[in-house]
Amino acid sequence: KAQQKAIGAILRRMDRKTSGTYGGWLEVRERWHAVTEYLLASSEEEGGAQIPSSSRANKGKRPVVSPPTTRGKDQSEVVQEWTNCSGFLCALSGVTINQETTEQVVVKGKVTEERKVSVLESFMSHLLDLVVSDVVTVRETVKMLIGSALSPAAYSTLFRQLHGNVRSFFGAAGQVKFTAQSTLFVDQAISIVKLILELEASTPDDYTMLTDFEELLLDLLKFVRQLVPSLSTLNSKSRFCGLLEAMMNRRQYLHIRNEFPFRNAIIENVMEWTTEFTQGDSAETSDAAQMQRKSKDLDLHCLRATRSLLVGLALPGDDDEAKSKQFSKYFTFLTRLLTRCKKSPSSVLPQVAEVTVQCLSNLVSANIEHGLEYFVDMGYHDDTETRSAFLKVLTNILKQGAEFEDAGESKDKYDKLLDMLREPGLPLVLALCDAVQITEADELSQILVRLFEAHDQVMELLKCSIDAEVGKTDSPNTLFRRNSMVTAAFGKFVGRDYLKATLGPVLNRMVGEKNVSYELDASKLVSPEPTERELNEANEKVAENLKRVRQISEEFLASINGSVDSAPLPFRHVCNYLKNAVASKFPGHEHTAVGGFIFLRFLCPAIVAPDGFGLVSGTLSRDLRRGLVLVTKTLQNLANKVKFVKEPYMFPMNPFIDAHLDEVLVLYDRLAAMPEGSSEQETTSMNLHASDEQREDDIGRLHYHLSRSQEKVARLLKQSHVRPEFNGRIANSDEAAQLCDRFQTLVQQLGAPPERQAKPGAQGQSMRGTNVYYEHYMQKMQNRNTDAIKEKNIIFQHGRTKEQQNVVYFIARNYRQNVDDSELVIYHCFKVLQNHFNKPWHLVIDATLFGPENQVSLPIVARVAKLFPTFASENLKRVYFVHPNDWFKKYTKRVISRFVSSQLAKRFVFTTPSGLAEFIPESSIGLPSSTLSVEKDVVATFSPVYRFTSQYNKKEVTLRLTTDLLQMVSKKTYPVLGSQAHLHDLIHISKLYEIDHAGDEVEFTIKYHWNGQRALVLRSPNFKQIIQQIKASKDRFELSRPSQAKTGKTFRPSDVRGTLLNMSLLNLSSSNISLREAAYNLLVAISQSFNFSVRRQLHEANGMHLPRNNTHFVVRISRQLAVTEKRLTLEFVLESLRGINKTDRLGMHRCLDYVMPWLANLALFHRVSSEPDSKELADKTRQVVLSLITLSIREAAQLGPALLEKVWKPIGRVHSLLGLVLECIVTSTGDPNQGLGTGAMETLEDMTVAVASQNPQLVAGKLVARLVSLIVGTAQNPKSSLERHDAWPAIAVILRLLLMLAFEDLITVQQFLPDVLHAIMMVFSTGDYQVRASVHGLVMNLVHSLYTSLVSASGAEGTTDQERDRLQKLAMHLQDFDQPKFRLLFGIGAMKQAGSSVTLGVSRDKGKADAAAAAENSGGGGAPIQHVESVAKSLLAVLTSASPGSSCVGTRHHTRWLSLTTAAAFTNNIALQPRAIVTLGVICRSEQLVTEDLFLQVLSLLKYALRRMLTTNMGDLPVSIILCLTRLFEHLPETSRYFTRMFWIAVTLLQINDVRVFSAALGLVEVILKTLDDHGLLNEGVETYLMRTRAGDLEPTLTKLDQISGISFDTSFSFALSGHLLKGLRHSATKAATTRLLTTLVDLGAVRSVGPSMLGYLAALLPVRGDDSGLRQILAIGDEGAHQWLFNENMVTDKRHAALLFSFLVTILKNSEFEHEQLFIYETLRAGVQASPEAFPVVYEVLIRKMSVVILSSQNKDIIENVLAIMKSMFSYAIPSAERLDKYYLTKIGFQGLTEADSFLEKVSDAQKQKQGEQKRSAITRIACSLLTS
Repeated sequence: KAQQKAIGAILRRMDRKTSGTYGGWLEVRERWHAVTEYLLASSEEEGGAQIPSSSRANKGKRPVVSPPTTRGKDQSEVVQEWTNCSGFLCALSGVTINQETTEQVVVKGKVTEERKVSVLESFMSHLLDLVVSDVVTVRETVKMLIGSALSPAAYSTLFRQLHGNVRSFFGAAGQVKFTAQSTLFVDQAISIVKLILELEASTPDDYTMLTDFEELLLDLLKFVRQLVPSLSTLNSKSRFCGLLEAMMNRRQYLHIRNEFPFRNAIIENVMEWTTEFTQGDSAETSDAAQMQRKSKDLDLHCLRATRSLLVGLALPGDDDEAKSKQFSKYFTFLTRLLTRCKKSPSSVLPQVAEVTVQCLSNLVSANIEHGLEYFVDMGYHDDTETRSAFLKVLTNILKQGAEFEDAGESKDKYDKLLDMLREPGLPLVLALCDAVQITEADELSQILVRLFEAHDQVMELLKCSIDAEVGKTDSPNTLFRRNSMVTAAFGKFVGRDYLKATLGPVLNRMVGEKNVSYELDASKLVSPEPTERELNEANEKVAENLKRVRQISEEFLASINGSVDSAPLPFRHVCNYLKNAVASKFPGHEHTAVGGFIFLRFLCPAIVAPDGFGLVSGTLSRDLRRGLVLVTKTLQNLANKVKFVKEPYMFPMNPFIDAHLDEVLVLYDRLAAMPEGSSEQETTSMNLHASDEQREDDIGRLHYHLSRSQEKVARLLKQSHVRPEFNGRIANSDEAAQLCDRFQTLVQQLGAPPERQAKPGAQGQSMRGTNVYYEHYMQKMQNRNTDAIKEKNIIFQHGRTKEQQNVVYFIARNYRQNVDDSELVIYHCFKVLQNHFNKPWHLVIDATLFGPENQVSLPIVARVAKLFPTFASENLKRVYFVHPNDWFKKYTKRVISRFVSSQLAKRFVFTTPSGLAEFIPESSIGLPSSTLSVEKDVVATFSPVYRFTSQYNKKEVTLRLTTDLLQMVSKKTYPVLGSQAHLHDLIHISKLYEIDHAGDEVEFTIKYHWNGQRALVLRSPNFKQIIQQIKASKDRFELSRPSQAKTGKTFRPSDVRGTLLNMSLLNLSSSNISLREAAYNLLVAISQSFNFSVRRQLHEANGMHLPRNNTHFVVRISRQLAVTEKRLTLEFVLESLRGINKTDRLGMHRCLDYVMPWLANLALFHRVSSEPDSKELADKTRQVVLSLITLSIREAAQLGPALLEKVWKPIGRVHSLLGLVLECIVTSTGDPNQGLGTGAMETLEDMTVAVASQNPQLVAGKLVARLVSLIVGTAQNPKSSLERHDAWPAIAVILRLLLMLAFEDLITVQQFLPDVLHAIMMVFSTGDYQVRASVHGLVMNLVHSLYTSLVSASGAEGTTDQERDRLQKLAMHLQDFDQPKFRLLFGIGAMKQAGSSVTLGVSRDKGKADAAAAAENSGGGGAPIQHVESVAKSLLAVLTSASPGSSCVGTRHHTRWLSLTTAAAFTNNIALQPRAIVTLGVICRSEQLVTEDLFLQVLSLLKYALRRMLTTNMGDLPVSIILCLTRLFEHLPETSRYFTRMFWIAVTLLQINDVRVFSAALGLVEVILKTLDDHGLLNEGVETYLMRTRAGDLEPTLTKLDQISGISFDTSFSFALSGHLLKGLRHSATKAATTRLLTTLVDLGAVRSVGPSMLGYLAALLPVRGDDSGLRQILAIGDEGAHQWLFNENMVTDKRHAALLFSFLVTILKNSEFEHEQLFIYETLRAGVQASPEAFPVVYEVLIRKMSVVILSSQNKDIIENVLAIMKSMFSYAIPSAERLDKYYLTKIGFQGLTEADSFLEKVSDAQKQKQGEQKRSAITRIACSLLTS
């Protein structure tokens, strides 16, 4: 047997015919035929399937005549002889190639005739007949011999016949015709192909002639997949899987077109054979146990085949989404199977789990960018066994050498393509240049040159092209005789300027010469039958032309010779390289090569067509072109060193060639010599400077060329190790196969090439015959944006027909009638079409899945028909309808047909995508992939199938199934738009929801959703296969929507290091020992793959026992990696935080242990710099910090103390990171669930304290600075109240954090005290109860920290009296601040609560009530503005107590506080400015601080506020400014120009008639009077001094003011001032202050004298205070009573005073609500009417009405008594009219406004008076502003 095998091996390699070999083969074949017939006849006669033995061969039967060669031999010897002959014939079959013989052929079943047939074809046909023989021995022997002994030279014939036979088992519609013989043949064919692929003696060359391989396997697959489940079916599928494994083992030697789609299609089918899909299928056998065993075997075979097919398999899809979807499908299938292996191990074979893991490994390894994100979650799966399996997958991926991009590197999808393009030796470039069509070579050469120039590698490209040209050239005479990459590149780029300079002058001179002839052929200068004269003239003309041609040739050559030194250095460099390259292969032919390059492909093309190179402008005449051709011929022959021998008219130019031959050789040498001193940069750089847009377009076109030529490029790459143009750069077939695989993987990953954009200027071409409607419509719509419609891809242009005419596609299903704007759709369609109207164009209408929602309504169709230009219709050459369905037929009949002319209908073509290829090149078809898949992805076809639409309506259809569609294609054609078309009714597989099979055994019903529930009734003898395939398709679709969701985070291959490292470290602490082992092996693989520093400390080993308590090991490894692999920090920490909740509590603590060493590295990435990826790294660092915060909040109960110690304290030691950390803490409270008063906030407080404990000063400084910055920043977008600002939540959080730090002085109070005090002043009593309580607590803690820090510095008792005094004051402040009064100032009520309880919301309801009350008191904002002054004084006292001296003024703290306050006071911010202004007035405590400039600024601010107050609600701003002025005036120097005039400004403010302004102005007036008195300026009297200050520049303004107010200071100072104060006595908010001011005025006046000057004050004051003992004492009032005392001669000295007093009292009486006031006034009037009866008539009119009411309604007898007495006195005196004062007297003396001065404007109910009051207030306000200006 060994000898037979050796002989057989030798015979298999014989493929050349000799007389001996061929004659011997023929002789053996004759003998073999005879023996074969004998054996088959013997078997048939025996009636069995086995060859009969000799003992029973002839018993009872007619004897079979045996061939002569078998006579006398035992039957077994005959069988052996037949086997030997068969083997011999198979092995030597190679010698029969191309040999023919004559055979008798039966024609039409009857007639026999002789025909010549191929010997090998005949023999192979006979063999294939035998493989399905009924004789088992024969068919099995033949099968084995074909598979193992057949000559490789016969493989092509074998595979062609195998494929032909298999194709015969399919009907015309593609349906499978199942028979016992067809099933047997398919089974045998699978075995034969498998045997061939597994043959050990095979060489790579054996498979080069394999044809039909891909198609054969796909047809075998289609046949096998539709077999009804049975034992034999399972065996066939298992064998097919084995064939797939064998194919993948020989993959590097096989050429498979479209390999990746082919492999993906096989995987999708093979997956469906597993029990994951077929568990519910019934079997045609009663032996269920055997079926179950076979199904388990098939599972394993399917997975082994899948494992092989997935190696290096890039997933299909035009974009990342499609590829990710495909990955998800495979991933889900494999994970489900793996889960079943774990949960139900008895349902699968033991090896299945391991093979599944290997499948997953191969899947992810080949698709890293789409696969790893699915594995992140699986690495933390709840089931530890599943988790262990996936860790093994990841380990396998790393072992396979999967490539990962560098961390942080963001690559364009084309970067890998460009990298492969520029690999050493440029194999891809060489293959692509050989593969593209000649018409595309020029474009490709330009693309490649530009792309290589961008990387400074263009010279390498050119050199490689030269080497390839030289390498594949057999004769030196053909070097560079075709358009190579070199000539194309230089002709278009480098040499253009050189050509213009060298050839341009001669060419331009020739162009300038008119009517010049160059013709040398005399026959072209005469008529067909010339006369002798014509001949003579022609000869003379030729002689002249010859001189001209010779002269021009001389000029060109001279110019070329003279241009050597100016030739581009890259050009000369290439010539030099070319000369050396040719010399090495063809010595002595260097000049031929250089000449061919310089002249043939560079200079001569430019001379013969200078306009094409841009060397001349204008149109060249015919004579000139002829002359250039003749000159070019001459120079070309000169370059080739060849004389003219075939063209006699050129013979005269031969002397020119002889004369210049040596000269041109010298020219070659000069051009090929590099000038001395030239740099490499000068000789290699071409400086093309392509734009980014050009580069993008170049890459897209390169992708297009690669995609279009993929098959040919792949074949060239696979043969690159033997092709001469590669010059041995590819070492062997394995390297070539790997290169080919990488190329195909890359093209598959890139997806479809981008559509080329139209060049600018292509639009807007002039349109002849455009109809008016169209023009008007396009003009009207030109500003409408159609981007939304464009994105839907309803209409677009793509590619050209075979006649190079443009094709436009309309995808009907992308249009939605009730969704899309029909006008925009029409406009967008015309925008797309208008670029093609002027030239022939074609329209493809894709009607796939057309439905009612896609139909265009009749009005819209009519509108389009009206607008459509006539000439556009004329240029429309064809309309192709793809996949019309029944709905489309009905719609076109109802709507479209009325607009279709008979002429247009003739251009309609109803077709399919494959039929479309008849008109449009397949590579240019632009139909969507979903349309193309209707044909390409067919997995099963069934016919006959009958569709019943009603009881009597039966239609025959062909039923097809694709991966996601159920197709029914009508057998007959139907009329559509005047043509006949097959209808393609398609139903998406997702719409199917039930299949019923009942009643008729061949009938079944498919129920589906489409515009409601529908039913499809079908009948077919293949109903079982149909139902089986539909279920499989449904399962496949469900698989494409996996339940396994991928991780929510964006995952990049560059992130894999950190992610996998965490998976390994985390799972090392698992309780499952196998998971710990898998985690350790993964750690080893990671370290080895990524070259980690710990790789030498680790070694993979299976079967180790790792203790669960390996924390010391994990932390040690982590600590080392944290130092050496810092770049992994961000991804590693993020992944650790993500995975920590996937482990138990012990695992969580260990995770924190190994994460802790990495935290310090975060400082390396958090800053944004000029580095390109710094922004991304900074964002990721922020993400890490936020994730740590989220973890701390979520796991506060379980890991709280551990997180503080292992995370936040270490972070606190990283100084540069603290700013980011604190910012994240503050911003993380944006979640309502993490605000103040929540447990989350408490966690944030704990974190902050932990961080601050490591660096108190830095943390406090950043928080305080951030707080102040936020407060200052609110001015950028001011709100009416601070809590309404966007920054308020952050402010509130920082205040809370500072509260926590203030205890134990983590806030470093001595350093940041002024900033904190400023913040407190801005925010106290603002916000909800928690914030207010936090601010109050912060004050308490600050004072406490000041006390404790002072004690720490000086001892508990203090070392000096001053220090003891400071401690005592601080202690008192601490007590005072906790008193109810102070708490109320902060808006938290009088009830005491601990700060911590406040946070937890113990008294939230109470807090809300307090906050509401405070808001009401403050007019809706925070604290009342008067409270600000109180708090400021208290905090200033604290600052004073904390200062070393007796005053804090001038200290660093006070200066800082004053600076912050001043800045805020003069910044426009309605919420904070009033507080700052009040605070400014409080803390400016010295004359040095209250400067003239400061006072002027405040006054200017007051002026601004008053002006704005007329039209805008200014809130507390005016009041706060007045309060500030009140405090500042106390320290205003007497020398100030504002010192004397401030009184009158204050009085003016009193008159503005605003309660709040009035109240503040009262205090200002009082302070001014006291200050003036303190300075001794009122010694001469209040009235005297103040009226003197009025004189001068103030007088005109103030006089005008008196006129407006109706109260004259010139008439009576006291009555005027009191008149303005009168309204204050009537308002509860101002009564006390007004009374106090009046009392002050009385006190100031009484010191000097009591007299008429005080009468006005007393008139206002006495009714309020009555017979107050204090007043009586001051005024020395006797026993008569105040009302009588007022009218003594010393007080009322004349009628004027009496009239003013009467009027004043009556004005008070008018609105008095208190009886004691009324009684006092009536008593005073009673006394007055008696004392000054002549003045009393002034008040008659008003008083009479009032007294009448009193008499009628009063119950007070004393009042009634006085009223009656007054009335009696009024009518008892007879006063002469000359002496009596009337009611107009007040007007005469300037006091007409007194009677209306007793109430504020808001108390006036009369509309007319309200309007007048508003006008009066505006006028007074303007006067106040003018006073402030002066």
